[in-house]
Amino acid sequence: MSCSHVELEAPPGPPSPAPSRVEDEASLVRAIASGDRAALARLYDLYSSLLFALGIRILRDRREAEDLLHDVFLEIWRSAADYDPDRGKVRTWLLIRMRCRAQDRLRSARVSRRVGGDEAAYKCRATTRARGPISSSSASP
Repeated sequence: MSCSHVELEAPPGPPSPAPSRVEDEASLVRAIASGDRAALARLYDLYSSLLFALGIRILRDRREAEDLLHDVFLEIWRSAADYDPDRGKVRTWLLIRMRCRAQDRLRSARVSRRVGGDEAAYKCRATTRARGPISSSSASP
């Protein structure tokens, strides 16, 4: 008896769709949530340039933007489980995180400058009080 080789073909119809980039990115975030460092590296490769540009645009300081980008990816590592694909795309989630953290830094810097200025003014007033008022008799001619 002879055996013939029969090849099976897929039934005609549309090809199965390839997973979309959005689905791939959501799966990256799920993988990050389970501790996959390679997934974090892949997400970083995909979005670090975009997030860095946003950081520079808001902060207007390259070093601050680099520092913030690092902080945001650490935050992503720690809170990837919080991502909800029903609320938006990964890209949007990342951009909102970067924007909010950059705005927080700007506010913090403003408060620090204001508080620092208040402290300097306080020290100046305290020094003046300790010396006493300058009278016309104690002033040099």
